[in-house]
Amino acid sequence: MESILAKQSIEKFKRLIPILADPMAHKTLHLEMDPSQDYKPLHLSTENGTKYKIVNNIPCMIPELKYDSKGEGCHQELWGKLQELEYETYRESPVGVFSIDDFQPAEGLSTILFQLCRNENCLDIGCGVLEKPKYMVPTVGDETIQFFGIDPFFGETERAFPFTQAIAENIPFKDKSFDNVLFSSSIDHVINPLISLNEASRVLKDDGTLFIWNGIRNFNLLYLKWKMRISPKKYNKHHQWAFTNKDLIKLVKKINFRLSCIIQTSKDWHLLIAKKKRRN
Repeated sequence: MESILAKQSIEKFKRLIPILADPMAHKTLHLEMDPSQDYKPLHLSTENGTKYKIVNNIPCMIPELKYDSKGEGCHQELWGKLQELEYETYRESPVGVFSIDDFQPAEGLSTILFQLCRNENCLDIGCGVLEKPKYMVPTVGDETIQFFGIDPFFGETERAFPFTQAIAENIPFKDKSFDNVLFSSSIDHVINPLISLNEASRVLKDDGTLFIWNGIRNFNLLYLKWKMRISPKKYNKHHQWAFTNKDLIKLVKKINFRLSCIIQTSKDWHLLIAKKKRRN
């Protein structure tokens, strides 16, 4: 049986074109079209000739990877294993992974996002494969949030927002493209959180807002045993990393962010909010 692939409308694709960039060098891309058909995009190419294919109007922007858990060396195999595990997770237990309707902690995130981001755009890093995660709030009157999403998984369902297949360590957008950036239960799944947050800072506008919504680990024996292990670290079957609130605060302060607050949206789920500092 032929697998069903996600697709995207030309309208959503056109919204991506002005802000897409080479995920490695962050430079402008050249769009190649099929001359035999009416507006059928084929590839996005870099100035050095690297091509990224476009499938069903979805840009496929994952480069050859070079990051391990320390950000060193070429580890395409490690990344492949992580993605296979994530897909298995999606199929075994989608609640929480997808922020589907049955996952109640997402309701609190939805309310906060609408209060702080309405009439602005927001890049969702690790948006998943659902049409629309529960935390993506609906339009209220004339006010809404313009969501964009990236995820390593191409998926089988058309998203309700402009989507690009990409990873957090190599975000394929131009500098200062977004008012807000969101990691929704995804920062503990990336290969390298520090590189991912550096990329988030790059694509954020000055004074833009970073949201990290995640299940927070307790400072207990299980966490301490993991913390003391030799890299590459892997917290458990479904999570590459584990974070306490203290960990997240330390992490964002290493990048160009100032902490605004941490909000507890449910018993174990917290939302860290930080602002990108203006560079002198």
